[in-house]
Amino acid sequence: MRRVAILSISVVLLLLLTAPIALAVPSGAFSGHWEATDPGDGSNLDAYISGETNVRIIYTDDNATTACADAAVASFTALLIGTVDGNDLQSGFRVAKCGNENLHFTGFSLFWTLDDQGNGDPSDDVLTNEFGEEFTRAD
Repeated sequence: MRRVAILSISVVLLLLLTAPIALAVPSGAFSGHWEATDPGDGSNLDAYISGETNVRIIYTDDNATTACADAAVASFTALLIGTVDGNDLQSGFRVAKCGNENLHFTGFSLFWTLDDQGNGDPSDDVLTNEFGEEFTRAD
């Protein structure tokens, strides 16, 4: 299990080093660290989003039973690039991996919706995607 965690961290660090992600850019409503529990298998999900209108997302699943079903390692990491329009975010997969094994997700898109609860308090925002995953802010 420790080896899987080290591999996952290594993949995220590699993505951060190879992708032009500027975490210091002005933040938008979607920006920040989000976390969720996969409704299908109970695994841990994280989404690190940076940017305002044009965003970068590092999306991880510590036990992706579907996406990594045939892979040696079930730890999933992906880089997505997206565009925000109001409370909607349309994103596309640029890189997707199970452990160190590349997946062919290029061209696959993922739609997200932000519910800011209408109160101006980001601590109770809810971010959902079309997989039925419901994220809350971790930071």
